Amino acid sequence: MNDEKVRNWVRSKITANGLSSSQLVSIGGAEDKNASRRVEFRVRTNAEEKIAVFLEKWQQTVRPSER
Repeated sequence: MNDEKVRNWVRSKITANGLSSSQLVSIGGAEDKNASRRVEFRVRTNAEEKIAVFLEKWQQTVRPSER
């Protein structure tokens, strides 16, 4: 795989969110600029979609008295 394909795949699966402006860290009532400098990384998945499909199929196979 070439670097460009890997880069595009990573960008489609991972998000980065800077927290320094939205969630300041205060020490003694004043912003601690070094402590506020943070980034949150999240991996995007389709887990919720997969769970919904599973539950829909499960409900179709389970008798109403077992739900």
